[in-house]
Amino acid sequence: MDYRSFWESVKVKGIEIGLEANYFTHFENNDTQNCKLSNVGLKRCSYYFDISAQAGCFIRLNHTNADWNKKIYDMVLSCKEDLEQSIGVPIEFNAEELSAGICAHPKDHSLEFLVGKTSEEELSIHLIRCFYLMLEEVDHVFRNSMDEAY
Repeated sequence: MDYRSFWESVKVKGIEIGLEANYFTHFENNDTQNCKLSNVGLKRCSYYFDISAQAGCFIRLNHTNADWNKKIYDMVLSCKEDLEQSIGVPIEFNAEELSAGICAHPKDHSLEFLVGKTSEEELSIHLIRCFYLMLEEVDHVFRNSMDEAY
Protein backbone atom coordinates (compact mmCIF):
# COMPACT_ATOMS: atom_id res chain seq x y z
CA MET A 1 0.00 0.00 0.00
CA ASP A 2 1.19 3.49 -0.82
CA TYR A 3 0.52 5.27 2.47
CA ARG A 4 1.08 8.75 1.03
CA SER A 5 -1.70 8.40 -1.51
CA PHE A 6 -3.92 6.67 1.05
CA TRP A 7 -3.64 9.53 3.55
CA GLU A 8 -4.21 12.03 0.77
CA SER A 9 -7.41 10.17 -0.17
CA VAL A 10 -8.55 10.20 3.49
CA LYS A 11 -7.95 13.95 3.57
CA VAL A 12 -9.96 14.48 0.37
CA LYS A 13 -12.81 12.29 1.63
CA GLY A 14 -12.88 14.07 4.99
CA ILE A 15 -13.05 17.50 3.39
CA GLU A 16 -15.73 16.27 0.95
CA ILE A 17 -18.00 15.28 3.82
CA GLY A 18 -17.48 18.49 5.75
CA LEU A 19 -14.47 18.10 8.03
CA GLU A 20 -12.24 21.14 8.38
CA ALA A 21 -9.13 21.03 6.18
CA ASN A 22 -6.98 22.10 9.13
CA TYR A 23 -7.44 18.64 10.72
CA PHE A 24 -5.31 17.21 7.91
CA THR A 25 -2.12 19.30 7.99
CA HIS A 26 0.02 16.23 8.85
CA PHE A 27 -1.39 14.13 6.02
CA GLU A 28 0.86 15.38 3.21
CA ASN A 29 3.85 13.16 2.53
CA ASN A 30 3.01 10.83 5.42
CA ASP A 31 4.45 7.42 4.60
CA THR A 32 3.52 5.56 7.79
CA GLN A 33 0.66 3.45 9.09
CA ASN A 34 -0.62 6.15 11.40
CA CYS A 35 -1.32 9.80 10.92
CA LYS A 36 -1.78 12.56 13.47
CA LEU A 37 -4.77 14.86 13.14
CA SER A 38 -4.25 18.56 13.81
CA ASN A 39 -6.16 21.31 15.56
CA VAL A 40 -8.60 19.04 17.40
CA GLY A 41 -8.64 21.27 20.48
CA LEU A 42 -7.89 18.58 23.07
CA LYS A 43 -4.82 19.86 24.91
CA ARG A 44 -2.10 17.46 26.09
CA CYS A 45 -3.56 14.78 23.85
CA SER A 46 -3.25 13.88 20.18
CA TYR A 47 -5.68 12.26 17.81
CA TYR A 48 -4.35 9.62 15.40
CA PHE A 49 -5.74 7.54 12.60
CA ASP A 50 -4.04 4.17 12.75
CA ILE A 51 -4.18 1.37 10.17
CA SER A 52 -1.35 -0.80 11.53
CA ALA A 53 -3.79 -3.45 12.77
CA GLN A 54 -7.56 -2.97 12.72
CA ALA A 55 -8.14 0.57 11.47
CA GLY A 56 -9.37 3.16 13.92
CA CYS A 57 -9.05 6.54 15.53
CA PHE A 58 -7.21 6.99 18.83
CA ILE A 59 -6.56 9.67 21.42
CA ARG A 60 -3.09 9.43 22.96
CA LEU A 61 -2.01 11.30 26.04
CA ASN A 62 1.17 13.24 25.39
CA HIS A 63 1.81 15.52 28.35
CA THR A 64 5.49 15.75 29.32
CA ASN A 65 4.65 14.46 32.80
CA ALA A 66 4.42 10.64 32.69
CA ASP A 67 2.66 10.42 36.07
CA TRP A 68 0.00 12.84 34.90
CA ASN A 69 -0.48 10.85 31.68
CA LYS A 70 -0.96 7.63 33.64
CA LYS A 71 -3.39 9.27 36.07
CA ILE A 72 -5.58 10.63 33.25
CA TYR A 73 -5.40 7.30 31.37
CA ASP A 74 -6.55 5.44 34.50
CA MET A 75 -9.41 7.89 35.03
CA VAL A 76 -10.61 7.44 31.44
CA LEU A 77 -10.19 3.66 31.70
CA SER A 78 -12.37 3.65 34.82
CA CYS A 79 -15.22 5.01 32.65
CA LYS A 80 -14.83 2.27 30.02
CA GLU A 81 -17.99 0.28 30.79
CA ASP A 82 -20.28 3.29 31.08
CA LEU A 83 -18.79 4.89 27.98
CA GLU A 84 -19.16 1.75 25.87
CA GLN A 85 -22.71 1.28 27.05
CA SER A 86 -23.68 4.86 26.26
CA ILE A 87 -22.14 4.98 22.76
CA GLY A 88 -22.61 1.32 21.86
CA VAL A 89 -19.05 0.87 20.59
CA PRO A 90 -16.18 -1.01 22.23
CA ILE A 91 -13.29 1.22 23.23
CA GLU A 92 -9.77 -0.09 22.62
CA PHE A 93 -7.36 0.86 25.42
CA ASN A 94 -3.59 0.56 25.10
CA ALA A 95 -1.73 1.01 28.41
CA GLU A 96 1.66 1.04 26.70
CA GLU A 97 0.72 3.96 24.43
CA LEU A 98 -1.68 5.50 26.97
CA SER A 99 -4.35 5.65 24.31
CA ALA A 100 -8.02 4.93 23.83
CA GLY A 101 -9.73 4.52 20.52
CA ILE A 102 -12.48 3.10 18.39
CA CYS A 103 -11.87 0.39 15.79
CA ALA A 104 -15.31 -1.19 15.62
CA HIS A 105 -18.15 -0.31 13.31
CA PRO A 106 -20.89 1.26 15.46
CA LYS A 107 -23.68 -0.96 14.11
CA ASP A 108 -21.79 -4.20 13.43
CA HIS A 109 -18.90 -4.81 15.80
CA SER A 110 -17.90 -7.98 13.97
CA LEU A 111 -16.79 -6.02 10.89
CA GLU A 112 -13.04 -5.66 10.61
CA PHE A 113 -11.39 -2.87 8.67
CA LEU A 114 -7.95 -4.10 7.69
CA VAL A 115 -5.37 -2.91 5.18
CA GLY A 116 -5.30 -5.33 2.27
CA LYS A 117 -8.72 -6.77 3.03
CA THR A 118 -10.85 -3.61 3.05
CA SER A 119 -10.97 -1.18 0.15
CA GLU A 120 -9.19 2.13 0.68
CA GLU A 121 -12.51 3.94 0.26
CA GLU A 122 -14.11 1.87 3.03
CA LEU A 123 -11.05 2.34 5.25
CA SER A 124 -11.28 6.12 4.76
CA ILE A 125 -14.96 6.25 5.62
CA HIS A 126 -14.43 4.00 8.64
CA LEU A 127 -11.59 6.18 9.99
CA ILE A 128 -13.69 9.32 9.59
CA ARG A 129 -16.68 7.63 11.27
CA CYS A 130 -14.45 6.64 14.22
CA PHE A 131 -13.09 10.19 14.40
CA TYR A 132 -16.61 11.63 14.65
CA LEU A 133 -17.45 9.19 17.44
CA MET A 134 -14.25 10.07 19.29
CA LEU A 135 -14.91 13.82 18.95
CA GLU A 136 -18.56 13.59 19.96
CA GLU A 137 -18.57 10.80 22.54
CA VAL A 138 -15.11 10.18 24.00
CA ASP A 139 -13.26 13.49 23.84
CA HIS A 140 -15.28 14.93 26.76
CA VAL A 141 -14.25 12.05 29.05
CA PHE A 142 -10.61 13.03 28.52
CA ARG A 143 -11.47 16.70 29.10
CA ASN A 144 -13.41 15.94 32.29
CA SER A 145 -10.62 13.71 33.58
CA MET A 146 -8.07 16.45 32.99
CA ASP A 147 -10.27 19.04 34.70
CA GLU A 148 -10.69 16.72 37.68
CA ALA A 149 -6.95 16.02 37.85
CA TYR A 150 -6.19 19.72 38.10
